[in-house]
Amino acid sequence: MNGAPCLSLFHEVPCRKKMMWWCGEGYTMRRGRFAVAVLLGLVFNVPGYAQGPGRSYTLTPYDVPTSVGNNTSLFDLQKGGRFAIGTYFSNKQNAFGVKRKKGTVTPFNLNDSFINFVIAVSPVAIVGSADLPNGKRVGTIWPRKPSSALWKKILSPSVPLPSSTQEPIVIDIENYNSTALLGLNNRGQVVGAVQRSDFTFRGFSIAGGTVVIFDYPGAQSTQAEGIRKNGTIVGYYTLDNLNHGFILHPHGQFEPFDVPQACETFIFDTNDAGDLAGAYVDCMSRQMRGYVLTRKDQLLVVSFPGAGTTATQVHGLDEHGNIAGHFDDATGRHGFLGVLE
Repeated sequence: MNGAPCLSLFHEVPCRKKMMWWCGEGYTMRRGRFAVAVLLGLVFNVPGYAQGPGRSYTLTPYDVPTSVGNNTSLFDLQKGGRFAIGTYFSNKQNAFGVKRKKGTVTPFNLNDSFINFVIAVSPVAIVGSADLPNGKRVGTIWPRKPSSALWKKILSPSVPLPSSTQEPIVIDIENYNSTALLGLNNRGQVVGAVQRSDFTFRGFSIAGGTVVIFDYPGAQSTQAEGIRKNGTIVGYYTLDNLNHGFILHPHGQFEPFDVPQACETFIFDTNDAGDLAGAYVDCMSRQMRGYVLTRKDQLLVVSFPGAGTTATQVHGLDEHGNIAGHFDDATGRHGFLGVLE
């Protein structure tokens, strides 16, 4: 893991000195039928499946056109991937959303920020982060419909709202070096992480006008990555330089989670049905693999097929259990969607 490139503070960080997130053991991936379609410059193909007890995914690579950029990542999706969000690189890191049926791509870059992320989507907003010209990272909320009353109820008085509803809402929590929004639910409650001066992190949530900052007991770092409508929060924590998943129940009790026989475990998302998604580090191969833990506690490992794949991460879940993520091979980074059969 040491020596791999660090791309950001909160996501796409496969290096020991920052933060990480990854996989475990389970069921096999088999190569299936192959098809290619081109939709307004965006390439989709279907080279494989991920299967487990009671669940089967068709995995579809997703790249922006090479004329636009490279190293595409997908972080979340809605309605089986008909709308997805992610990032790609050009002369900077760009955040975007895409409607697959129409092929329309919408940028979500904050002003002239060089690094932009959109990480989670719900019916009320898209959330992420961006780096300001001074290098400080701030959280961003992009409302998806006129919802100033909703966001005033959720954020005020802790977070001031912009004067124009066309502008993203910027979240900069005081007394911390950086702020990133990493998840939200259908009610607009958001979660994320703040960075301290020693480059460690604390989790936080914002709901009902109140910011709550928390740490997993005894952990060096804590990052909150997803939240259900009942207030259950998921994420991962770092203890003795190793990462482990956690579930924070609404009554305040932490529950740790590790993929069996994994060296490290990361939880990146959850849905209201109770599924979990993330990645883990396989102890034998030292490779990162994605996983889905279903509401019935069935573990499905997601490793994008092909001998050249070196890492796979699952980052997003929709309410039906469809997934979004990215994989690495010799040609770079590529997004993918996993749609339930």
